[in-house]
Amino acid sequence: MSLRPTVCGDIPSSTATVAHAAFRRGNAYLRLRDRLGTIFTDARFAPLFASRGQPAACP
Repeated sequence: MSLRPTVCGDIPSSTATVAHAAFRRGNAYLRLRDRLGTIFTDARFAPLFASRGQPAACP
């Protein structure tokens, strides 16, 4: 398996609406994501993976 870094876009508005409707009183994880945005990106982890489909390297 190889990792092809992709950009993590914004959460679709319909998904955010459903999540906030499901947790009307709030949720720590939703608040964290709303305030911090994306913390981890694929680009940080891409060097751990071989470019030709080999197993991942041990961290």
